Amino acid sequence: MVKETPTQKRAPILYFDSGIGGIPYAVHAMNALPQETIVYLADRAGFPYGTKSPDAVKHAVFSALDRAIEKFKPKVIVIACNTATEIAIHAVRERYPAIPIIGTVPAIKPAAEQTRKGRIAVIATNRAVNEPYLDTLVAQHAGGCALLKLGASPLVSWIETSLLTASNEEKMLMLEPYFKQVRSFDADMLVLGCTHFLHMYKEFISAGKPDITIIDSQNGITKRLMHILETYNLHSEAPHVLSSSSATNTSQADELRAASIEVSTNKHTFWVTGAEPVEDRYRQFASMYGFIYKGVLS
Repeated sequence: MVKETPTQKRAPILYFDSGIGGIPYAVHAMNALPQETIVYLADRAGFPYGTKSPDAVKHAVFSALDRAIEKFKPKVIVIACNTATEIAIHAVRERYPAIPIIGTVPAIKPAAEQTRKGRIAVIATNRAVNEPYLDTLVAQHAGGCALLKLGASPLVSWIETSLLTASNEEKMLMLEPYFKQVRSFDADMLVLGCTHFLHMYKEFISAGKPDITIIDSQNGITKRLMHILETYNLHSEAPHVLSSSSATNTSQADELRAASIEVSTNKHTFWVTGAEPVEDRYRQFASMYGFIYKGVLS
C-alpha cells in the first residue's frame, strides 16, 4: 500500500468529519503524537450526514476528500465520523488505495466486555444506527447482549450549531430524553456512536451517574493510528508512547480530555468546506482546541 519516503514522513495526518465532531479525536492524537502535524477538515457543505442517503453521504465524502488529498497529500487519513465510516469506508479505501485509511466505529466490543447486565445502548445518527455495519459489529462482538439503538440526529445538529452558546441546563435537557430511554431499557453501558458527542462528554458522564458507563472509541483510534505509522514507518520522528490505559475507563478518560483542552500549537490547521461566509463557530472551535483556522478549502 505505502512506500515510505522522507517527504511522506513529513506529510500531515488528515482528520475528516462531517463537522466539528472529530475534533476531540484529532486532539487526542495531537497529545499522543506531538511530533506529527494534523490537518482537520470539517465537511460543512455536506453536513449533516446522519439524515442523508448512503449515496449522498458517499458523494459528500468523495467530494471533500478528493480536494483535501490533492492539497495536503496526507500520509494517513482518519475518518473521524461514525456515519461516514459505516457507509463509505470500503469505498473510500478502494478510491484511495495508496493511503492508509482509519475509520471510526462505535465501541461495541469494549462495551460488551465491560457490561454486567448484558444490556448495551448505542447512540448515533439516525443513519448510523440503521446501517448493517452496526449489526455486523454487534454480531461479532456482542452477540450475547441486548442492544438498544438510539437515533439522535437532532442532537448531533444541535451540538454542531448551538453548543457553544448553550448553558449547562440546556445541555442536560438535550440529553434527558435519551437517558430516559437508556434507563427504561436497563442498560448499564452507553456507547457514543457519533464523534460529535465527545463535545458533551462531561454531560454524558453526569447524566449517566451512577449506573451507566459511557464508552467511546477515542483511545482505540489513536492506538490504531500509532500502529499504522509504525507499520509503514511513517513517523515524523521517534514515536511517542501512548499510555496503555483505556480511555473507556471514566477517570482515565477525564484526564485525557482535560489534557486535550490545554493543547496549544502553531502547526495544526483547521479547514472547512462550503461557501463563504463561514459561521464564526468554526473559528471558535479551532481556536479552543489549538488549531490555526484556515477557512474554506478551495
